[in-house]
Amino acid sequence: MEAAYPATPNDPRLTGFRDPFLWQDGNTWYLGVGAGFRKEGGCVLLYRSRDLRKWEYLHPLAAGKWTGANPSIGRLG
Repeated sequence: MEAAYPATPNDPRLTGFRDPFLWQDGNTWYLGVGAGFRKEGGCVLLYRSRDLRKWEYLHPLAAGKWTGANPSIGRLG
């Protein structure tokens, strides 16, 4: 069976890939995944899917400055 989770973007600066958050808007599903860019800061990577099986990476949804701490992003919608 084919995996139903998205692949990480091909970026050597990317660290981590965790804490997924899924929501639906109309017929489209969105997935935010916590990650980070080495020595730059944390981010939420945004994906979308129509069927929950094939995921398209869109872009970083949110990003923060690297401080060595874990900042809270807050409400997204």
